[in-house]
Amino acid sequence: MNKNNLGRVNGLIESLDLAVKKHSAMMSLTESKGGQWDLDSSAYISLGGDHYGNGTMHKFEVKIKDSPEMMKACRKLQSDAWGKVVSLRATLRGLGVNLDSQ
Repeated sequence: MNKNNLGRVNGLIESLDLAVKKHSAMMSLTESKGGQWDLDSSAYISLGGDHYGNGTMHKFEVKIKDSPEMMKACRKLQSDAWGKVVSLRATLRGLGVNLDSQ
């Protein structure tokens, strides 16, 4: 590896760590009892009120797993996050970084 690439590699490794965390968070959206607190993910729809939730008349909770549209959107987010992980890994391997030892 070139000495000039060392700074770039450090930045790419930090980006990879963030991308892996984001992918993990996106995966927990559709898992049963997923995420940091073992909860089922939900989306909320508010009726009335302003941007900050003041004056909200009613709030609906929809489990993500119960909505095919939300599941599709979550799968897209998961796919995009995984694509970023794969791209960063390929770039690092191209620079001569061995990722298998991590």
